[in-house]
Amino acid sequence: MQEILQIKNGNITISNGTSDYSDTVANFTLDSGVKLDNIDFVMYNRTDKVLIKDNKIINYVINNTYDNIIDDLKNINDKKCYRLTPPHPHRKTSEELRKEALKKATEEFTAQKENILTAYAIASLSGNQSFMAKAQTDYKALILSYSEAIKKINGGTTNERN
Repeated sequence: MQEILQIKNGNITISNGTSDYSDTVANFTLDSGVKLDNIDFVMYNRTDKVLIKDNKIINYVINNTYDNIIDDLKNINDKKCYRLTPPHPHRKTSEELRKEALKKATEEFTAQKENILTAYAIASLSGNQSFMAKAQTDYKALILSYSEAIKKINGGTTNERN
């Protein structure tokens, strides 16, 4: 099981022993976010502790960048797969889904708030203190529930981020 990274002629090949990656250096940068510019030739073999750079054998030194790339190969391959898979016309982004959930929660909140305010107005006009108190309690619970829903939709923050 060899763990290698090789850059040659503008192409990169990586293996971590269980999976492989091969593409242009430019596409690799898209998939990994790591820039490997101005490298003509590198052969980094972590298993055999060999480093060849520009056709010269170099004393092996651990290269954290290369090691991190080898260790992150699954994520890099996942991003390549996503890059190469055409988007499905009905697939919604997480941001679109978040906005839809926010809109739905706000619509539900608004409808429930209107019901509570109507009930409070009727109770107030009729002088029914117990219904007024219940409406106030219901409104406070609705505000808390809405705040928690917004927090969940936004991944832990209460900011509505439209």
